[in-house]
Amino acid sequence: RENVCKTEECTTLAKRLKQEMKSSVDPCEDFYEFACGNWKDSAKIPTDMTYMSKFAEATMQMEEKMSRLLASKPLNYGRKQSLEDKMTILFKSCRDTPVARDRDIAEIKNVMKNYNFGSWPSMKRQSRSRHVFTKILKESGWRGLFGITVDVNIFDPTKYTLHMNRPSWPYPLSEQAFRSLSREKENEYKLYIGRVIEALDSKLSKHKEQLGRNIFEYEEDIGYAVPAASGGAKLTNLNEVNEEIRSEVDFKDLIKHLFSTAKTKRKLDDSQSVVLWAQAYYRAVVSIIESNEPQDLFNYLGWKFLSLLVKYSRSELFSYYTSFLQSVDPSYKKPQQPFTSTCIRDLMDNMKYAFGRMYVTNFFKDADVINEIKDVTSALDRALKNMVNKKNWLDAPSKTSALLKIEKMMKMIGYPEWIMEPLQVEALFNHVPIFKVKDSYVNMMISIIANNVNINLERISNTVNKNKEWHRDPADVNGEYIPRTNAIGVYAGLLEKPLYTHNLPVAVTLGTVGWFAGHELIHALDTHGCKYDWTGALKDWRTPDVVGAYQRLSDCFSHQYSDIFDPEAKEQLSGVRTLGENIADNGGLRVAAKALKEILKSTPATDVKLPGFESYSANEMFYIAFANAQCNKMLVPAMKYYIEHNPHTIPKYRVNTALKNNKAFSKAFKCAAGTPMNISNKCVFW
Repeated sequence: RENVCKTEECTTLAKRLKQEMKSSVDPCEDFYEFACGNWKDSAKIPTDMTYMSKFAEATMQMEEKMSRLLASKPLNYGRKQSLEDKMTILFKSCRDTPVARDRDIAEIKNVMKNYNFGSWPSMKRQSRSRHVFTKILKESGWRGLFGITVDVNIFDPTKYTLHMNRPSWPYPLSEQAFRSLSREKENEYKLYIGRVIEALDSKLSKHKEQLGRNIFEYEEDIGYAVPAASGGAKLTNLNEVNEEIRSEVDFKDLIKHLFSTAKTKRKLDDSQSVVLWAQAYYRAVVSIIESNEPQDLFNYLGWKFLSLLVKYSRSELFSYYTSFLQSVDPSYKKPQQPFTSTCIRDLMDNMKYAFGRMYVTNFFKDADVINEIKDVTSALDRALKNMVNKKNWLDAPSKTSALLKIEKMMKMIGYPEWIMEPLQVEALFNHVPIFKVKDSYVNMMISIIANNVNINLERISNTVNKNKEWHRDPADVNGEYIPRTNAIGVYAGLLEKPLYTHNLPVAVTLGTVGWFAGHELIHALDTHGCKYDWTGALKDWRTPDVVGAYQRLSDCFSHQYSDIFDPEAKEQLSGVRTLGENIADNGGLRVAAKALKEILKSTPATDVKLPGFESYSANEMFYIAFANAQCNKMLVPAMKYYIEHNPHTIPKYRVNTALKNNKAFSKAFKCAAGTPMNISNKCVFW
């Protein structure tokens, strides 16, 4: 007699799967359509979104829970404000307070003045000299120009050090989005710059076109300075950094000034180590600075800072910003009042750990869930070690290194325990002032961002605590692999319906969370992960023969995915840009399937059926759960944009191509050789 699960969780899931699957479709013809067909037919894309998916459903639920919670809390403007009080004030200020244009502009001008942009934009010519350029950078910062931060030292991952990288400042556009602007969209960007300048000061109307053009051209020079992926990392020190970059800009002086004027002042020695990531980029940018006028540098830096302020403005400046984004990015939809999703995302992005603590305390804190996921990741570990051991293209030294990397990998499940200690989380927001009734949203958000910069700088002399290196907030509906700490994260936000439910049949859990975690595990051994050893150090552990094997195996995936043409978007896929994610998708599926096989063999009682699915084997349910979790519906322009820019393959081909490469799938569904889902030229890496 079949062992059938009759709990409420199982009956609810079974009913949902029955409704969402299109059983009239042959699973050997198009498995994605078989698992998602009815869901796609009935799914509605919200008016302020360009797609709908299971991940979006989970994200919307998280946002809804947190917005209800924050909306229910009273405002406390007293002299003792907890982080929850601050988040409540920020949320309500973001959502409920349309600001009069004049007041908003006055606030923005005041913040600009406080950050040495009081005279922005400048039409005044200055003499070109090392001193003048360095003075501008010292006084006004370098947002959108350089990415100088404190991070784990990839040459000694027990310590933090300075990193000099490309900037990660996507305001108003990321580097990738900027590079892909058409001529028509470039003109829209110039007009947008002019429009914001005019709103800030109507007396500048006659100069707005020239200023818009100059700022755009400066950003264009920076954006095309060198290819995004060029150059590796080099370890140097403060004393040698100017020589490394061959710079007229005094970086040693700039960086020392940054630390000496931080909230917690630090005097850096010349021997302070520096990880220089983008030597060619820095050289190119310094050359651009030197060959342009000082006011062009000042105006560009002011624009990049203003672009951040506009994001948190609540007058029509915010409407200008969102209209512009919608005009150049087909995957972006202008948010509608009351901006709930935007406000929650602002909090989660800028108050990492504080937001997650609030979410976990109220909606997640379940030890049973964490224990179940730990059991899943342990089974995945064992399966991956077996797979590595069987790879005959791996020689003994590389095999040993790969196994050690899996063995030593840290698992970050749900949330880090330390966030339950209020003092530890509060210490991350030491420099945030008491919020007052008159404070605007833009002012409060800038104080949070400034705090985060200072907290980052304070880590310079600390020893690395890997448990404090979660790159996302625990409430995020996501997972990740972090090479610098050799850790995978499966976050609390991901461990919610419809992506995960506690106490379901193991085949379903392995097909969903097992695949997510397996995907992240494989990233440790993919074409990027292989460059880092088990400690997180930048040290490629492959022998030359294995490097050759990696290239050969990668080529199979690159060609396979690049051969796919999507008729709906009328776009050819890029197997090169999506290579790392495709390797992780395929390997994650294989490792999760092997883990399921091991669990069913060692504990046959775990082979439990869902009601109404008694005729399906555990293996078949595993693949159904995997595919169904990827159900997705996108507007065609957003799909085109996704194919052109996203490092992941669009969901239909993520599912079907990984399954086509999987022998165990064809065996489970009895797909004959030569059917669309059982191709002869399979690509296998891990």
